[in-house]
Amino acid sequence: MKKICFICPPALPFPPVRGGAVETLLELFINENEKTKKYDIQVFSIYDERAERLSKEYRNTRVSYVRCGDVSSKKYRLCSAVQKATGLRPGFLDAYNSAILQHMRAGYEPDLCIAEGGNYRDYANISRLLGVEKMAMHIHAVSTPRYNSTKIYGSFVFVSGCSAQYWQKKRKCRAFILPNAIDEEHFSVRRKGEELAALRQKLGLLPDDFVVLYCGRLIEEKGVLELVKAINGLSQPNIKLVVVGSANFEGALVTDYQKELQRQLNERIRFTGYVPHRELSAYYQMADMVATPSICMEAALLVNIEAMMSGKAILTTSQGGILEYVDPDGAKVIAYHDDKAELVEKIRQGVLSLYHDRAETERMGRSNKAFSARFGKSEYFKNYSEIIDTILERNHNESVSV
Repeated sequence: MKKICFICPPALPFPPVRGGAVETLLELFINENEKTKKYDIQVFSIYDERAERLSKEYRNTRVSYVRCGDVSSKKYRLCSAVQKATGLRPGFLDAYNSAILQHMRAGYEPDLCIAEGGNYRDYANISRLLGVEKMAMHIHAVSTPRYNSTKIYGSFVFVSGCSAQYWQKKRKCRAFILPNAIDEEHFSVRRKGEELAALRQKLGLLPDDFVVLYCGRLIEEKGVLELVKAINGLSQPNIKLVVVGSANFEGALVTDYQKELQRQLNERIRFTGYVPHRELSAYYQMADMVATPSICMEAALLVNIEAMMSGKAILTTSQGGILEYVDPDGAKVIAYHDDKAELVEKIRQGVLSLYHDRAETERMGRSNKAFSARFGKSEYFKNYSEIIDTILERNHNESVSV
């Protein structure tokens, strides 16, 4: 059984008891591996009491925890920005990487080590120990390397063709495309009508309200303020917007941007704050459509997959890799040209077109439901396994030919 090591960024724990898209995707892969028993897996994560307790349920996966003091997503992003700008390494990043390196020097040698996101330069010492060919980087964003990444990693896994294209503008590499996925069991099971009616009532929505749902982080790059302004500018009083999320993940502080959003609050806007992942499907199913008006270069967008699996029509933008993750027959796509006022108007028009044609809205939802099968957990495990096996086979063939 091949030994595969995954290194999580030192921002959120694994298993994802505090959220995190990277950690949730890794959980999909590991849960499927627990069934198939294909790989012997080692994961490195920052310490969290709840996560450690849950990790003991794994049989083919070991999770080693590193205590780095008071670590948060915000602190990690700040330290990464300092490192990128100055080249100086904050202490807790050194502590995290040193602990992993010590574990490997004590005798653990994986057949392949995959860095699941984070700063790609963090693991240069591990690469020197294991060898470049045994290192892979899973890149979850649209970015370009500042330094020679191929001196650290032999392979790169991207979540979209767009992400791979941007990276390789600066540095050509051995690239693989792995589409993101979600656990379809969370979103495909139909909730009972009375449960959805109760949720609407809890949110102060009427049975005949046309509900637009936004789900995600409340940050400028996601176009949330433009969506709120678009809904507030409509004359139809029964079109309502439900905004699910916070600035980051569970426990995130209220930001200035969120405060600006809250100033737009009125009788047709509902802010729920952070909602645990296990409860999200009810929010999707009680809505009539889902809006994801991102204005940044998205590598991929999990919310669109969740919306499709929930059988909902989507209003989205064409930013980055978004089009690689939507059904052309199930989404209205807005071309964004750095004009936020224009975006507000296009959102308004898109919502109205779906509001006035409920039959088309329902048809789009059915189309999305069928299209979403390619983004399920079993497909994700199959696709990721094929990439891993290809890398391992290439490494084996190269070692034999030497």
